[in-house]
Amino acid sequence: RASAVLPERAVAKRVSGNQFVMLASPGYLACNGHPRTIEQLLQHDTLKYRAPHGILHWQARDTQGEQQWQELQTKAVFISNDGRALVNAAVDGHGVALIPEWGARQELDEGRLVRLELDDAFVSVTRAPDPSIHLVYYRPKYSLKKVKLVVDFLVAELVGQDSSRASVAANSVAIP
Repeated sequence: RASAVLPERAVAKRVSGNQFVMLASPGYLACNGHPRTIEQLLQHDTLKYRAPHGILHWQARDTQGEQQWQELQTKAVFISNDGRALVNAAVDGHGVALIPEWGARQELDEGRLVRLELDDAFVSVTRAPDPSIHLVYYRPKYSLKKVKLVVDFLVAELVGQDSSRASVAANSVAIP
């Protein structure tokens, strides 16, 4: 589960970070310029993700002064609930996207996408300080052998892939 709001009466184990990065293709940037400020970003076409509860609006935290958050009213030219479609649209030069780093790692490594950072703000889809992906389960269900095996396997496999390499025990959160 990738959410800052976790269900009540559940146990959540952090398995991975979920940092979003702003990116665009080299071709898009060559034609439209590289946004350096919030004001410039608002002039660019953007590609947005539609989550189950609605469009994930971009949030910007001022890095120059009071570090206040604001919701950006960007010019969305493509909205999808399919992360791969957003990555492909960005690679094809349709605009600036805000994608989880793990979802565009290959394209970034290959140079088909370029990471963008603004001089005056940090841009994210959430105001949460540590966006993460959690494995969530209900404690009574954990006593079932098949559930315990799946939970233990997933935690062992997924936590090892996280760049922070944090221990599972330190990242377990019991939700009352």
